[in-house]
Amino acid sequence: MPSLTVLTPRPLVTPAAFQAHPTFLELDNLRSESTSDEEQEAELNNILLMASRWAEGFVTMPLHAHTRTDTGRAFPDRRGRLKFHAAHTPVRTVSQIAWGVTYGQMQTYDQPTVFREGDETIVYEIGGGSWTWGPGPLQLGLSVAPVGVELYTSMTYVAGYANAVLTAPAAAGTASLTVDDPAGIQPGDLLRLWDPGVEEAVTVAPGYVPGTTTVTLAANLDNDHTAGAGLSQLPAEAHLAIINYGCAMLTHPDRQAEDEWPDGSSSSTRSGDARQNGSGLVAEATRLLQLYKDTR
Repeated sequence: MPSLTVLTPRPLVTPAAFQAHPTFLELDNLRSESTSDEEQEAELNNILLMASRWAEGFVTMPLHAHTRTDTGRAFPDRRGRLKFHAAHTPVRTVSQIAWGVTYGQMQTYDQPTVFREGDETIVYEIGGGSWTWGPGPLQLGLSVAPVGVELYTSMTYVAGYANAVLTAPAAAGTASLTVDDPAGIQPGDLLRLWDPGVEEAVTVAPGYVPGTTTVTLAANLDNDHTAGAGLSQLPAEAHLAIINYGCAMLTHPDRQAEDEWPDGSSSSTRSGDARQNGSGLVAEATRLLQLYKDTR
């Protein structure tokens, strides 16, 4: 099972989006004895960061867009095709593939042409190449790989969902957004602007150059948007799961009844009690994330 190695750079749900959700929680005293709105929001940001990390731990892979390199060994088929099964999904782009009969003589190919089967299986055709065989100087020029030869392989790719914030205001009627992190954003992507009261979906323009912080859009914006608004490709189910878990973290146990902290899907101390301790929120969060969980 793949390990979680890439830290979430920011919450997958912005504090503003959480505050706009009908949680009915009091959020003005998260930091005791502080009257600063900025400090209260900073603490909410911490809570949402922990909730985001919980979600990624549950699915056993980062949900935000990130670069990943998988290494292993594989056998090409009769037509010289290698199949890579990515450890992290969904695969957005493949930037590099390397292969070789020995790990000391791997051939590296940048921006390779690949075929993507679903979100995790990548097919790469080796094509022509020079192979070193055995300890001697013999080299074989082959158009396809010999059947039964085990190859050392490596694949570098971007996986996960774009998760950025606007670094500058964007006016209605314009067709571009300036973001802090363009990772994972590709031409034609459908993204969501999580800006309370003026949320809208935007489509990335076909001519957008991946990796640039100015994201051109296929159509003009319907609304004005402020700097700090979230721009995300995260599915709505995962977004809601993080909100639910964040709510559970902010739910106070009944100390008089000696309730446990609501971090499980059931409550032993409230068995048969109609009151909620937050465990239902955790159970719903896990249900929503189950679709994205790595079960290999």
